[in-house]
Amino acid sequence: AIALVQRINLPAILRADSYFFYSDQDDMVNDAAQYFARYIHDTWSKHLTEEIKASSSEGNNNNNGTPARTTSTSIVLIFISTLDRICYISSGTRIAAVLPWWRLEHVVQDMKQDLRRGQTGDALNVAIEELTEMLLDGPPTFGDRVNDFFQRFGIVMLFTIFTFVFATWGECRDQRKGLFFAERRSRMTAAEKEKARSLQKEFCTKTCPICLEP
Repeated sequence: AIALVQRINLPAILRADSYFFYSDQDDMVNDAAQYFARYIHDTWSKHLTEEIKASSSEGNNNNNGTPARTTSTSIVLIFISTLDRICYISSGTRIAAVLPWWRLEHVVQDMKQDLRRGQTGDALNVAIEELTEMLLDGPPTFGDRVNDFFQRFGIVMLFTIFTFVFATWGECRDQRKGLFFAERRSRMTAAEKEKARSLQKEFCTKTCPICLEP
């Protein structure tokens, strides 16, 4: 289903739901579009369900009490506010496994370029083609989920890995410097070696004071 409006009536949305706490106008408009799209989606789904139940009852009467075959409904609603240049896609819970929120977000991102240029028809064509392809392909695969994860958090993961590697390298460098300075301080200079030899002759040292070997 497609719902097109020129501009969202924010005062009406504000009276219906509490968006007073948003300081950013863009956030308020986006959330209002989401609220209105879900309201339309729920209303249409309710009416369609009632029509199916009514036709099912008629089918039962025509079939002499035999239960008629019913079809579960799942509406995918594309809501666009042309002047606000905002799009929101709402899907039913029955197809949430096929169209999770991150898949719908990718579709909206692909539509934004046409929406910014005011080409609403082209944006709808993009959405319909991608949604149809996703519905035919079925639920997302493990590769699709991994690809979406890296698209969202790839930069954050790279920054985290770089920070960890840099911190580990700095720690190893500091440890090596500490060992190098400790070894350097433990070495005797030429004057200290000469003084040690003179003391050794003075006290007639014949064995090592540590291992007691000659």
